[in-house]
Amino acid sequence: MRRLIDIVLATIVTSAVQHRENTQAMRNPGLGTSTLLWVDLKHDKTDQSLLASMAQHCAVKIFEEHTGLLAHIEALCPNLVCFDFDTPDSGSLHALQRVKQTYPSIPVLMITKHHSEALAIWALRARVWDYLIKPVSATEICQRITALAAVQNRNTARTVVLPGKESAESAALYNHFPTQRSVHRAIDYFGNHYQEKISVSLLAKHCEMSPRQFTRSFKQQLGFTVREYLASYRMDQASTLLKQSSMCVGEVAFACGFHDHAYFSRMFRKYIGSTPSDYRLKTLSINN
Repeated sequence: MRRLIDIVLATIVTSAVQHRENTQAMRNPGLGTSTLLWVDLKHDKTDQSLLASMAQHCAVKIFEEHTGLLAHIEALCPNLVCFDFDTPDSGSLHALQRVKQTYPSIPVLMITKHHSEALAIWALRARVWDYLIKPVSATEICQRITALAAVQNRNTARTVVLPGKESAESAALYNHFPTQRSVHRAIDYFGNHYQEKISVSLLAKHCEMSPRQFTRSFKQQLGFTVREYLASYRMDQASTLLKQSSMCVGEVAFACGFHDHAYFSRMFRKYIGSTPSDYRLKTLSINN
């Protein structure tokens, strides 16, 4: 099994910058030296069973700090990077984002115990290759790695990618996953047009997919429907405006794409748990 995973990992796009004069070629899978960098940013490190299981399948190198991570990747040249979280904080997420921006050709997996719609959306926007929610087994992680390798139809060594530059192969790899690509484009569209009327057919056209294909892909990737996501996104924006602005409830509703005040109030209560006016009063009392 270990040799199989080594072979799988060896087909993945290589990762880091090499400032040495002789650029290091991709590791020979036959030597069993393909490397998974496991970035352990959990607050509670008492349970390391998942990490121990992964070590039985492939060569795992562990790193446990925010600082120095980029330099560590450059020195190690891993084939894959896995971020292990319990409850991600801003520093941990920034570290992941920096890795993805600096080494765009490295596939990055994100494993987290805490899950929310906002976190899943953040991961998609960061172009994380896969987002896994605990509990998850080493076997499932290996299956995801195998799925990644399945789209790699070349067996030759990949070219090392310099920081800030994304190789054509890396872009092609991302484009092999139409679900991720379409969802990413739809989320970007949501962020820019959530105040407007948005239909499934409009989003599908924007993503160059049929409405049926788009809605199925969206549901498979995020676990909820387009309408559910849009309503949740608008409620998040509305709650922020209620907390941070002096706009009246009607103005907030209109700013978030609702033209019916009563309908907005019903939806807000459904998603947030209180009416917009009560929510504002509660947040004001907490802040004071």
